[in-house]
Amino acid sequence: MKVIHMKKQILLIMALALLLIALPAEATTIRPNLLVTNFKIKEGAAQVGKDFTLSVTLQNIEPQACAYRVVATVSAGFPFIQRGVSTVEAADLCKGAVTSVDFPMRIDPTAVGGTYQLTINSNYETVTNAPFSSSNVINIFVEGTPDINAYIINSDPIDTYAGDTATITVNVENDGSFPAQAVKMELSANTPLEVKWAKSFSSIGMLDAKASKTADFSVEIPKNAKADKYPMKLTATYLDEKMQEQTKEYTLMFTVKKKALFDTSEAGSETLYADKAGMHVKLTMTNTGSDTAYKLKAKLLPQYPFSTDGSVRYVDALAPGKSATIEMLMDIDKSATPGTYGLDILVDYEDAQGKSMQDTAKASFTIESKSLLRAVLIDYWFVWLIIILVGVVIIRKKMGGKRKKE
Repeated sequence: MKVIHMKKQILLIMALALLLIALPAEATTIRPNLLVTNFKIKEGAAQVGKDFTLSVTLQNIEPQACAYRVVATVSAGFPFIQRGVSTVEAADLCKGAVTSVDFPMRIDPTAVGGTYQLTINSNYETVTNAPFSSSNVINIFVEGTPDINAYIINSDPIDTYAGDTATITVNVENDGSFPAQAVKMELSANTPLEVKWAKSFSSIGMLDAKASKTADFSVEIPKNAKADKYPMKLTATYLDEKMQEQTKEYTLMFTVKKKALFDTSEAGSETLYADKAGMHVKLTMTNTGSDTAYKLKAKLLPQYPFSTDGSVRYVDALAPGKSATIEMLMDIDKSATPGTYGLDILVDYEDAQGKSMQDTAKASFTIESKSLLRAVLIDYWFVWLIIILVGVVIIRKKMGGKRKKE
């Protein structure tokens, strides 16, 4: 029985050996091994917002086995957009054979330049129909470029008038697809606007793609500037994706709104002398601006050697180019020396929309020197009055004495 059993085992081993000999060589070796050995962009580069074709090279690096019915699939997320099929049938690959498959794609226009990954999956079979797969990750560099733009987003004050100094805030944004480096902004303007030198330049530094930063500039509007829209030039310099300096210029419009402005002139005041109280001064106030002033209130702001009672003078409306006469009272310090002095007149008023406005007008007053006659006879009238009274008393006494003797 043992001998028969051993014979059966020997026959089984021989049968298996014959079966192995009859099979093709590749059926008894390890599995095929497909790899991505190369890839290229047919257009030369993948660029943001542009179409391109990715050509992938597949190679079977296992020389002892063939890969049949090879199918390659590309798997990619943002920023890649597939323009055609994502799965492509490839040729059979035996003994180190190489083949290429193409995938038409596009880079999302909102993407930022840089390096992105995608995956190439390969599915294939052996001669015995055994399925296998391999996966390779490749890096694609996406080219981009900065695109710097700028516009005004705020002004302080919001409404700007002649005589104001405004701080404007400019939003600087990179709408491109690559960071901009060493970003600098410089603002300039023609007459009548004046950009304050210390606030005419702003260094932004690095500005990432799809990001923004703000820059503040100071603009002075002379008091004689006309209400209008004025262009200003904003110049940006930065380094692009190739570290080359680029320059862009933008025109920013600055609006000067209509406003009432005031000037004064003397209108027949009485002569002013030191050490006088309750002196009447008349002024002609003229609206030199470009808008009508309503509910106007004018008040002298006291300053040595003048003082006032703080009273306010009213004018219902004063159109551009029109004048009104106002009269005020003032006292003059006794230590004042002759000469011309300047005073400010505070003017509060409303515009046509009822918005409260304020301005100051300059007024000048001249203190005259007193003549000898005025100094001796007029300013010291009370002394002369006393002398006269004393004289009258003395005369009366003398006359009374003569009557008694008679």
